[in-house]
Amino acid sequence: MYCEECGAKCKKDELFCAECGAPLQKEEPPKKEKKTEKKPMSKGKKRACILIAFVVAALVIAYCILNNQLSPKTIAKNFVDAIASGDSDKLYKYLDLGDDQTFTSKKIFAELMDGEDQEVDIENYKVTNVTYGDGNLSASVTIAYTSKGSSSEKTTTIPLIKSKNKKWLVFDEWKINFSGTNSMVVKD
Repeated sequence: MYCEECGAKCKKDELFCAECGAPLQKEEPPKKEKKTEKKPMSKGKKRACILIAFVVAALVIAYCILNNQLSPKTIAKNFVDAIASGDSDKLYKYLDLGDDQTFTSKKIFAELMDGEDQEVDIENYKVTNVTYGDGNLSASVTIAYTSKGSSSEKTTTIPLIKSKNKKWLVFDEWKINFSGTNSMVVKD
């Protein structure tokens, strides 16, 4: 062993250099590193990981698509499509009629729609704004549209209300809320 300060030869058991008095550091044997070899992942584990990743990705994509399809914006768009095409079945599906459907059955609603002389000729439309209210329990969707034979743009607001029931246990169910309007309501 040699002194790091002066380079003099020293004995192994000495704590200080006999020539310069500098403290001696004992050489420690180099530590043996344990080499841990990583075993390659088995084909079965690789397949399982890929399958799990695929299923998770598919579930996330399905959730996003369904959530978009059941959003107030899409419900209002589909409602306007049903109005434009005169499809009473679709219109009935989107209306919030409550639990009592005694006076407004699907059949009666279809007859009312067929008896209406108003023809709606929506040529083009787009959803311009969606606003939520009442702690996200209601929504108002503003739609800009043009009618056939008219070049001026008109706007209308479609009120929606969130149903207390969930669709497929996960998604909010939105219905068109006409409780504040007089359209197609007969009193007494």
